[in-house]
Amino acid sequence: EALTVKLSEKDPREISEAVPITDVAGGRYYNGLDHFSWKYANTPPKDSKIST
Repeated sequence: EALTVKLSEKDPREISEAVPITDVAGGRYYNGLDHFSWKYANTPPKDSKIST
């Protein structure tokens, strides 16, 4: 049902201005959980001979 919502050209601007960017700036993950991100994964290549 969310796909049926129609926004005017003015609506996205109003939504963006409702919360200042400095209020939502920051890390994506909670403090201390950054190292669980996919960016730190150590996945072997597909052709690796390591058994799973």
